[in-house]
Amino acid sequence: RISPCSEASFTAMWCLATPCCMPCLLTCPLPRNSRAAQVQEELRSRIMQQLPEATYKIYGWLSGNLSLFTWQPPRPDLVDGEEDEDERHNKVEAMIIGSSLEAMQFRLEQTQLFDEKKTYYGPPRGWMLTFTSGLTEPIVWSMPLLYFVVQIVCMALSGESLVGYLSQELDMLQRPSGTPFLIHLCSSAAMWILALAPRNRRNLWSQGAGLFLLLTWTLIAAPASVVLALAEGVGSARYGHVPSLITSMVLMDSTVFASYFFYRAWRIARVSHADKVQLHETAMLAGLLFSLIPTLNRIFSMIELLGHTSLKAFNSHLPTTWEANRFWFGVLQSVADVVLEPHRVRAYVALMIGVYPLMCLDGPRASLLQEGFNMRETAAIAFFGFKGIGRVERLLWRIRLPIYLLIRLAVTSGFTLDPDDPDVHLASAFDAEVS
Repeated sequence: RISPCSEASFTAMWCLATPCCMPCLLTCPLPRNSRAAQVQEELRSRIMQQLPEATYKIYGWLSGNLSLFTWQPPRPDLVDGEEDEDERHNKVEAMIIGSSLEAMQFRLEQTQLFDEKKTYYGPPRGWMLTFTSGLTEPIVWSMPLLYFVVQIVCMALSGESLVGYLSQELDMLQRPSGTPFLIHLCSSAAMWILALAPRNRRNLWSQGAGLFLLLTWTLIAAPASVVLALAEGVGSARYGHVPSLITSMVLMDSTVFASYFFYRAWRIARVSHADKVQLHETAMLAGLLFSLIPTLNRIFSMIELLGHTSLKAFNSHLPTTWEANRFWFGVLQSVADVVLEPHRVRAYVALMIGVYPLMCLDGPRASLLQEGFNMRETAAIAFFGFKGIGRVERLLWRIRLPIYLLIRLAVTSGFTLDPDDPDVHLASAFDAEVS
């Protein structure tokens, strides 16, 4: 017999757990034509009959968006004569051109007809191709190459990187992460130069530049990127381990994603397929895109540091005509010192750039990226190697964030040490020598 106290506790736990567990049970992807999927569908239909319209729309929005971050079966290939749903909107846009009232009314009717036939409400299909196709333009690589030149010139003149000279904390060559930073910078610049090599449709990447790029990433750039992610500094700010943990996880995840796509590019080059060249180039450009995330993070952090340093210089040399506003400039400076602390800014930028890969539970196999490449069944099998996703692969992708957390926990000795602090390394070396 259950005591009243235990029954009350069980009821409270049920009331708290049901709102959290039910959405997961209802949105969890299950194998088609299985008993569990049938029970899930029956449960959905019963709930939909009892929910009001507003709650139904909220549930539909949550269910559709949560499924984007998990693996979903790819769309079947088009048969002869079948209309592609993605082309309907373009046909509606190009159906009539004019500004008359009749033309506008006809266009509105066709748009409403398109919305009624629409069955896909996710992100625009092919959105990843927009970024990867942009990497084929030489002018896109001017920003990272200019960043490389600026850093090398600053190192030659001052002995420190520009970010290290401005912040006295980040990317300093005299700190433990200085050597991995310099190795990563030079190897990334070599990869950017190789990416500018003209493509050859027969050799997939002319003059073996693709193979040299893969070797540079595998042997030099990827290990340096992992070391930089693990050695991300904490700084002197309060709760500094939080922004450093965010930055470290984003950098590690971008390295894993880039390595996966480079591996898929290598595998595609070894098989025969009708769209072999196109798929190989897509995988190579996707790997380059994710390998750029650490560099973009440092570029935007450098821009912020320049703005923050300019604000300090302006506040210390305020014109005499603005003396009446010195108090407000001091308040602005105090707020900027807290909000725009270098490690926090790096965490902000890391989240803005790499938050979506972190949210993909199934990694590159998530529907968000699969639809981002606009792949149907045949292309998805050739690109990813399999139509579905295995249990081991799915498990590894879903536990990668806890693994990052445990590695960071071990490196920082339980979030108590700064891995980029030279004093900590000197103390450890002294203790080892004494022992």
